[in-house]
Amino acid sequence: MNINLEAIDAKKPKSKHEVNLKTREIIAGYLFALPSLAGFALFFMIPFTISLYYCFTEGIGGTRFVGFNNFVSLLNSNSFLLAAKNTLIFNSISVPLIIILSLIFALLLNKKIVGQSYFRSFFILPLVIPVASVILVWQIIFNEYGVLNQFLSRFGIGSIDWMRSGWSVGVLVLVYIWKNCGCFTGNPCFCRQLEHGGASSHIFKR
Repeated sequence: MNINLEAIDAKKPKSKHEVNLKTREIIAGYLFALPSLAGFALFFMIPFTISLYYCFTEGIGGTRFVGFNNFVSLLNSNSFLLAAKNTLIFNSISVPLIIILSLIFALLLNKKIVGQSYFRSFFILPLVIPVASVILVWQIIFNEYGVLNQFLSRFGIGSIDWMRSGWSVGVLVLVYIWKNCGCFTGNPCFCRQLEHGGASSHIFKR
């Protein structure tokens, strides 16, 4: 005759000590999570709720409900449409480029080459440079009277306003790729994942 000891133990009423211990564990878990939950509520949920409320009122900090009038005005704004167009162009160019280039450089840097660690550091370095410093350096380069125009003037090429002409999108894409390409390129874990993925697909194909 087989006796299910687990079923018998489950039917036994829990002692007061066990219940108190379980309760203390639950309370301790909530207390440990409380700082994160408080920060999430304070810096995300409350501002998000207030912003959502202001979307349907008139003016900044307004109290008069206007429905979807703000959204209609936004869609009829030439400035918004231009910003949306530029954002779409920027993303459609930069995202495919950074994925392709990161993949190519990651595979190349995973090969056994001389100075491999230095090349990885070179690609990761832009990630640790403050954004304000990056903007300042690139402004010096692409300024109307900057380093690049001074270099081009040696070859008889006139000054180009890189930041206020059709070249501006290309400049932004270049800076974005330079700043973020090393996120995957210099990461050896990403290279190993690519190798494991390729090996797995090869095994399944066989």
